[in-house]
Amino acid sequence: MAILLVSVGVVPHVSNGQSSSAVQQVSVGVAPIVVMAVFGEPRPLILDGMTTQKSISDLSSYYNLTTNLDGVMISAEIDAPMPAGTSLFLSGESTLGTSRGLIDISRATSSRQIISSIDHGLENGRRFHYEFRVDDGIDEIPLQSRTVTLSLLDPSSRVVSQMAQTVFFVASR
Repeated sequence: MAILLVSVGVVPHVSNGQSSSAVQQVSVGVAPIVVMAVFGEPRPLILDGMTTQKSISDLSSYYNLTTNLDGVMISAEIDAPMPAGTSLFLSGESTLGTSRGLIDISRATSSRQIISSIDHGLENGRRFHYEFRVDDGIDEIPLQSRTVTLSLLDPSSRVVSQMAQTVFFVASR
């Protein structure tokens, strides 16, 4: 963050042999910009008896972000743990930062880093990848949902932009 300090001396028109002067100080600063918008809710993640798959993915959500800071990150947390025998993973694309790959957020009721070291700039249309997994021996999970809170955070200034998505999932074999 840069701060510019300007001093201006003013000498107005002199009349009657008298002069006057004034000094004015102006401070200009650059405020941190950390803004993210998330679009598209993930499609319902459905594993049914018609398939032998143990996981299903969705890539229908994406984000746009703008920041004038370096070193920001995107993190995720879930409002409640996933049911026993199931997992929810999340990853995000980035050209300004480093994706940490598929991260297990199944029990992440506190923040888990998804993308780190994001440099200043603009990203548009970057995808989030959700993956729902079911362990062997799990035959049925009724339709449920979890809210995933996605945060764009500057660790230094603690400036944050947050969005939430609802993820629906079900399994029946």
